Amino acid sequence: MNKQDIYAVVLAGGKGTRLNCVDQPKVLLEVGGKPMIRYVISEVKKVTKNIVVITGFCVQKIEEELKDEGVEFAHQAQQLGTAHAAVQASKLFKNRDGVILIINGDHPLLDAGTLRQMILAMQSGLTLAIASAIENNHISFGRVIRNKKGRVIGVVEAKDATPEQLKIKEKNIGFYVAQNKWLWSALKRIEKSKVTGEYYITDLVDIAIKDGEPVEAVRIKNLNAIKGVNTPDELKEVEEIIQKSNR
Repeated sequence: MNKQDIYAVVLAGGKGTRLNCVDQPKVLLEVGGKPMIRYVISEVKKVTKNIVVITGFCVQKIEEELKDEGVEFAHQAQQLGTAHAAVQASKLFKNRDGVILIINGDHPLLDAGTLRQMILAMQSGLTLAIASAIENNHISFGRVIRNKKGRVIGVVEAKDATPEQLKIKEKNIGFYVAQNKWLWSALKRIEKSKVTGEYYITDLVDIAIKDGEPVEAVRIKNLNAIKGVNTPDELKEVEEIIQKSNR
């Protein structure tokens, strides 16, 4: 699969409430001397040049920061969840052949190797692949549910999980890759959460399974890639890792 057949949507509209972001979006917070979203864009460009950044809070600042990066923009006017954010790119990518990556702009330790690992998995005939990791630290991450044969049968959010499900070590990291022509109709079938009123992209797993489409959780090799930035402590941790690396 060549780069022309690969597309990417980078979700960058979050406000960063827990990081006290008053006048700039979270993805523009600096780590290692530059906005975290620049690390993400740099790695994504190693697998595709077809990139759409979904803006939300402080849209003008994101567009100004990335104006020379050769990316396109789509705006999420209302913050109605991750699935709703991704849908904003449909006019740009709908009906094209190939696969599409959906990733978060607040994961500056994401690497191109992880993206290639997921894209390679799609070549086995999958319709949807989600990134997962076996680890004990992120208790708030959703759990990947498999049947006795090892097949993925769902993803359950930590807040909805049973005590037994919370013991599962395989976590949903929040990166997705899907067959492009299937994705957009699937996103529009996601129902609004009765609790938050938002549309969650994690529901893609259930839709794929109900459709009888092949879905798999790809256990990523680089565990640093799962480290998103949502709190001051996480920001500090990522900063320390980047300072010790060559990035």
